[in-house]
Parts: sequence; structure tokens; C-alpha cells
Amino acid sequence: MQVTLCSPKQLLRTILQDTLLCQELFLGKSFSWRSTSHLSSLKSRFQNSKSLLKRTHKTKLTYLSAVPHQICAYADTNVVQVANSLAAHLSICLSDPSSLQVPGGLAPSLLDHLDIQATPSGYLEFKFDDWAIAHWLTCLTYPVASLFVSLTPPAHPVTRPRPSLFSIQHAHARCCSLLRLAVQQQIIGLTLQEPSQWQWTQPNPIDWFTMAQQFRLSRDSERQLISQCFTVLDEFPWQAETLPENIPSSSLHLDRITTLAQDLAQAFSTLHQQCQIWGALQTEGSDHLTAHFALILVTQRLLYGLLQSGLGVIAPDEL
Repeated sequence: MQVTLCSPKQLLRTILQDTLLCQELFLGKSFSWRSTSHLSSLKSRFQNSKSLLKRTHKTKLTYLSAVPHQICAYADTNVVQVANSLAAHLSICLSDPSSLQVPGGLAPSLLDHLDIQATPSGYLEFKFDDWAIAHWLTCLTYPVASLFVSLTPPAHPVTRPRPSLFSIQHAHARCCSLLRLAVQQQIIGLTLQEPSQWQWTQPNPIDWFTMAQQFRLSRDSERQLISQCFTVLDEFPWQAETLPENIPSSSLHLDRITTLAQDLAQAFSTLHQQCQIWGALQTEGSDHLTAHFALILVTQRLLYGLLQSGLGVIAPDEL
């Protein structure tokens, strides 16, 4: 089974467009526009903007939006007042799930785990909690069709030295070997077909939280790897249909794809060095161990997509 999945940034863009940009009545009545054409200009600018949201924390799923500042460029109003008004309006919309359509195979209850606040400097701050992180990770344990859209290579692709790609391929192969070993020792269950189609089967559901509702993957190295997974998910144009019409799929340069893959491989290597699977992790119990292997599966899936679809090179499952 393959699923379609949108990233946190794509979800937030959809929320902003559905609840603000598409609600011209709300925007028109809430702010004092300098001319009637400014509202239309603002909406057009939003819809074509790729800088609507920015990730602001190294390990937490937190984003800032400059929408209030962009509104103030066209309307005579205070940016902090705009931010407070938008945050209140968005919170009301989120409290009514029927007013929003959650895209990409995500559970509507995900919106219950999103907090929206206005900052003192007039930005909108969006925070997803650990439940939302766990939900996205669970989705990524299934084969995601959109991870394997082949990108049209740039007209002048950047050729990377072989060693920079080998470290990425080595990380992918190491993920595969660890997952196969975990299956052999009956720690987890996977449908072992092609690496791109590996699917989590046992335990189901994955127990991401302790009895005290603490997220199990709370070590610094685990948080760093999770953060890097979301950086890849947010930035890489996995789905051609999510790109604006005037932006080709090759817009993410091979240099940047390589950097994303290297950073993900390095985060995995750090995790593998600091969290000994057959040592400290095993003594913490099987639930933490299975959550750890679920994260390795997510990492393997993203590395596979970056190598095969992004860079057009083989993602070996063994070396």
C-alpha cells in the first residue's frame, strides 16, 4: 500500500490559503486597505510565494510566517494588531475541523496538535507538538508514492565528487542492514521487498510515547535526526503537483539535494554512534527500541528518495 503525504510546511501553506487568502471577506473587512487593488495584489503574491513560512527551531517543529508584515505593506494598520487578529481567526477556524480539508493522507485530528500564536514582533508562530511529529513519522513508515517522483535534471547539473555520495549511500545501506537484522531477531516486522517498498507491520501501532505520555525519542541525537527528516520532507519537491506552475521540478538544484542528503546521512551516523542499539537502548525496553527502528525506517525511506529520485544514483541496500 502506498500513501500520499504532505509536509508540515505544505499543510501550513494550505491552512493559510484556505483560512486567510481565500476568505476575501475576512481580509477586506478586517483591515484598512490603501486601495481596492491591493487586496488582490496581496493574494496573488501569497499564492506565488515560496517564502511564506520559515522553520525557526533546530529540533522542534516550529514555523514563523511573515503574513502580517506583508499585509501591512498594503494596509494602514499596526503589524502586531494584524498578527493578533490573524492568530485569533486561524484558531477559530482550527477549532472547527469541517472548515478545513487536511490534505495528503493526514488525520484531521492533527490540527488539534497545532498551536498558533502572534509574536511580539508581529509574526505568526505555528508549533506542532510531539503527537503531530509521531503522526508524520508513522505515515512515513508506509511506502509514500510521492517520494519517488523522478525530477527533471537541471540543464547544467552539478557533478559531485564520488566520496560525498558514498557517505550517503553508506548510510542508506547501514539503515537497511539494521532493519533486516531487527526483523531477523523479531524485534520488528517489515514487508521486505524492494527497499523503496518496505512497510512496517509489527508492532502496530508504534508506541511512540511512554505511560507518562513522554515522547520516547527524546535524546539529542534522536531529535536531531527527526528534525533533519522534516527538513528533507519540507524542502524537497517530492510531488510535482505541489509546485507552483511557473517553477520547474528542477528548481531545487542538485547542490541543495546533495546537501540535504549529506546532512541526513550525518545525522543518522551521529545517532548510530551515540545510541548503541544492542546496549543502552536495549536496556530501556522493547518499546523504545521499536520506536528507534521506526525512525531508522523513515531515514532509510528519505535517503532512498534523495539518492534515487533526487540525485539519480543507486541507493544500495548493502555494501
